[in-house]
Order: sequence, then structure tokens, then C-alpha cells
Amino acid sequence: MLCAVNLFAQVIPNADMEAWEDSGSFEEPAGWNTTNPLVITVTKTTDAYQGQYAALLESKSLVIITVAGVMATGDIVPEELTVKGGFPINQPYTNFSGFYKYTPSTDTSSGEDTCWMAAILTKWNTTNNARDTVAMANFYGGAAANYTFFDVPLNYIAPELPDTALIIVFTTRNPLGGPAGSKLYVDDLSLSGGVGINLINEDEEVSIYPSPVSDNLVITLANTSQAKQVIVSDLLGNKVGSYIVNSDKVNVNTTSFANGIYFIELLDDSRNVLATKKFSVKH
Repeated sequence: MLCAVNLFAQVIPNADMEAWEDSGSFEEPAGWNTTNPLVITVTKTTDAYQGQYAALLESKSLVIITVAGVMATGDIVPEELTVKGGFPINQPYTNFSGFYKYTPSTDTSSGEDTCWMAAILTKWNTTNNARDTVAMANFYGGAAANYTFFDVPLNYIAPELPDTALIIVFTTRNPLGGPAGSKLYVDDLSLSGGVGINLINEDEEVSIYPSPVSDNLVITLANTSQAKQVIVSDLLGNKVGSYIVNSDKVNVNTTSFANGIYFIELLDDSRNVLATKKFSVKH
């Protein structure tokens, strides 16, 4: 299993959805492209996880077709039904995460709808003059009345260092034929990982509860755990807490933590990383 030894987060362009560009007839989140030039399916909302704004995507019915709410950090090419490009990166990130709320369409003729968010890491192939996919992560989220944290691993399919990341957000798992009426709120998206990617002990069992957390996070370790210390860091890699392991449970008081995403590292006697976990704080 991949883990990050030195944890940090890649800032996805306008990941907190605070910046919006006004074209006159519609707005778009800065750094993102949408279908708004054709059909307005993405709007600015003050119903945010944190900060002032979030993005609201809606699937809309147009006579005989349904247009999914779509936004992407690349170029949306409707005539080819594709999204191309992305933003430059220079690290092999390991996780794609963020916060969302979702109200699926009341049309359940094809089953209850889900939202779909994807992260795709690519590398330019100078031989073929085309982009090779290096890693992918997909998240499918069902109904969520309140902002909910998601975190999915990037699965590497090629031993290459990616140079571009593409993030795509859909209101439906079926962008070409999903039902109308699904609504998706998105805020604080993130790619995270580390400078050094190493193997960790897959036998190390650890669970955390709850996430999001407000005042007290409980870390539960297996009886056979070799962990001697727990380090908690914020999204930028700043250490915010250090705890000695004296039993199979470690309590982390998070009342003074700012809202956001945090990482846990379990270290052994030699300060080797045994496992990593991610959690979020929301007061």
C-alpha cells in the first residue's frame, strides 16, 4: 500500500471555490471549466463547508435530453464528449479528497443516482505525442444532507512520475443519460501525498472515529500494533500534536484545531512510519 512519508497537499486551482469569474451571462469557478457557456449547470452558492462560497452543480432537463452538471480543471470538449488537459504537477500524489453534499434526483427509474468525482494523473508521452494515464481515483457519493468528507486513493497503473492532474466533477454517475434534478455541492477539494512514496506495513491495523470530528478523535490500534507514537499534522504538513501510545486507544483533543483536513502517522520505536490515516475537523 502506498503512503506518504512527508505529507503535504497539492493546491488544486481554486479548490475552496472562493474565486469566481463573471462572463456577463454566467459565472464559473476560477481555474475550472463548465458547461455554462451552453447550459448553466454550475452556480456559486453561499451554502459552503467553510469560507464564503461553494460550487453547486445541477442536472437539468432540456426538452428531450438531460444535461449533467459538470466542472473540470481541464477543457470540456462537448463535440467529442471528452475532457482534456489539466494543471501541472510534479509529485506522485496518493489521495483525492474533499467535502460534498448531494441530493439525488427523485427519478429512480434506473436506480438512485450518485454523484461522481474523478482525479486523473497523466504524463506526456513524447514518443506517441499523447497523454498516458498514470493514476486514477474515482468517488461515487450517494445522498448526503450535510457536508460529508470523502477520501479515495489514487490507483497507479504505470510506474511514471505524472506531470498533469485533471479533476472532473459530475452530478451523476451517468453523464450521458442520467436523470434530471440531482444537486451536488462541492467544497475544499484536495490532492495529497508525499515527496517520498514508500511501502508501509499492510498488517498494521488502525481505525479512527469519528470523521469529521469536533472535540475528540479516538484512534484504536490492534493488540499486536508496534506503534509507539502518534503524530498529527495539518494539510500543509505542520505538526499539530504528538502522542505517546500507552494502550490500544489514543484520544486526540481537537477542540483547538481549525476546521480542515489532518493526517495521522503511526511511528514505531525507530520512528519508521507504520501507517497513515486522514481525518477532518468540523466544529
